[in-house]
Amino acid sequence: PAAEQAAEILVRDLRLISDSADTAQLKVGAPFTLEAEVYTSVAQRVRATLFQSQGQGRGEYENPGDGHRDIDLVAGRNVIRFRSQIDGAGVTNYRVQIGAVPGAATPLQDRFAANNQALLPLFARGRPRVLYIEGESAAKGYLAQALARENIDVETRGPYGLPSNAKDLLGFDLLLLSDVSATLVSQAQMLAIES
Repeated sequence: PAAEQAAEILVRDLRLISDSADTAQLKVGAPFTLEAEVYTSVAQRVRATLFQSQGQGRGEYENPGDGHRDIDLVAGRNVIRFRSQIDGAGVTNYRVQIGAVPGAATPLQDRFAANNQALLPLFARGRPRVLYIEGESAAKGYLAQALARENIDVETRGPYGLPSNAKDLLGFDLLLLSDVSATLVSQAQMLAIES
């Protein structure tokens, strides 16, 4: 008689599901869906857990709100979806892990535990930052308030607050000049804007 093949579980992939063609533009606080592709040679009940970790010094923790679920896998391909959101700008690492259901009567049927997980790093941009240079001090509040209502960080400066080197502009996504006389913009400031 042929030797019976041992049961096996494999997490093939963890990926971002997006309605948009531009998946590189995750935003802080915006919800999204992750999808784990899992294969098993035999039908069995498992616990699928999604972990995340962000930044150095912070440990890995279960994905808030949608961290784990107990699922009946069918033999073959299975897809498990999780909802998540990133709470801080920068890279967040996700890890999906398939394991035994705690307290289950039957143990996990699996030969290689090392392939029961998949990793996915995602990058999220923080809120947009605008440097708003206003020549008319009485007018600066209106636009600054409107941008802030749209969750845009605004730094407002007077006509003499324009940086004169490109390095000081790097922290901003947009430079907005309003009612600033050309005579107040130096050659160094124009070169900083151009670069």
